Amino acid sequence: MQTAFQKVVDDLKALNIGQAKTDAAAVGTAVDALAAAQSNLSDSTKAEIEPDVNALKSSLASVRSATSRSEVTAALTSAKSSFQSALQSIGDVANCS
Repeated sequence: MQTAFQKVVDDLKALNIGQAKTDAAAVGTAVDALAAAQSNLSDSTKAEIEPDVNALKSSLASVRSATSRSEVTAALTSAKSSFQSALQSIGDVANCS
């Protein structure tokens, strides 16, 4: 997931908005896989990480729907924060943070 996210950042640095939106789909796919993996967790563990995973999914949807560089930049800033929160939550739950 982190590699896919970095690719979007690199696309934006190169001012390649169209490719960034395309590459954001790969990040979305990784997040969807993460969300699907939640089904293997206990209810209490699921409840701990679900808010962060949902926030990340929402942030990525904003990236995909952005229509200008400023919207993409703002959405990616939010997505980066959500991504870091989700990783922290997952690490905390897995006791590997």
